[in-house]
Amino acid sequence: GRDAAALQRGAAGLAEAEASFRPLSAAERAAARPWVLQTVTFPRGGFAELARSSPLTTQAEAQLKLLNSTYAGGGQPQPGQPVKVVR
Repeated sequence: GRDAAALQRGAAGLAEAEASFRPLSAAERAAARPWVLQTVTFPRGGFAELARSSPLTTQAEAQLKLLNSTYAGGGQPQPGQPVKVVR
C-alpha cells in the first residue's frame, strides 16, 4: 500500500488468503495437467482406436471426429493421413 493505514486495513484479508494456501492433492494435480493437441497418422482402427488412448473421458470418438471436421458426414481420413488428437 501507499501508506501504513492502507496496509493495516488490508492485513486481515491478506492473512486469511495466505492461510488458505495448501499443496495440491494428486487428483487436483492430475486434473490441472493441460491437454495438448498433436498431429498423428490416422490408424487402420480409425477414430475408435485413437479414442482408446485419448484423455477425453466422454464421447472421445465423437470429439475427435469433430476436432478433425469429420463429425457430420465429412467422411473418414484414409489410414496414414495426418489427424489431430488430444494427449
